[in-house]
Amino acid sequence: EAYYKAQRYEEAATAYADFLKQHPNDSRIDDIIYQLGLSYYQQMLSADRDQTSTRNALNVFEELLRRFPEYPMAEETGYLIQRCRNRLAEHEVYVGHYYLKKEYFQAAITRLEKSLTDYPNYYYRDKAYYYLGLAYLQTGQNDKAKEVLNQLFEQFPGSEYLIQAQKALAEDY
Repeated sequence: EAYYKAQRYEEAATAYADFLKQHPNDSRIDDIIYQLGLSYYQQMLSADRDQTSTRNALNVFEELLRRFPEYPMAEETGYLIQRCRNRLAEHEVYVGHYYLKKEYFQAAITRLEKSLTDYPNYYYRDKAYYYLGLAYLQTGQNDKAKEVLNQLFEQFPGSEYLIQAQKALAEDY
């Protein structure tokens, strides 16, 4: 705990993980798992960087709720899980957009579809729909592009991407 309080999160994660291995039946196991998750969570990087810590935090928090559904911090843990999932989705969209800009359209499609499939509650799905629609248009898959962009129009009527999406569709039809 001293490592965590000193904001030395890597060392804290290692210490918590070691404690869990050495004392798997300790009465404080739920709190230790939570602290391990927080240690990873504090190491999360921005969406354009490696997401190993985000995945580690997500896995630990999900394990905590699986093993201890009545954990007193379950609501907070659920919130942290959603934050981790949003960051992972944001990463997928970031990489998908990068591929789109570099004209690796199939790679962009793969990443953007993954973001929508794996993270259906991602807060900025409108951006993913928009980029995916553009990638489909670039590969000549106009029907898929229209389908995806229609989802953008229906689900996000106030999206900042609507006008650009309408223009992109108009150019290709």
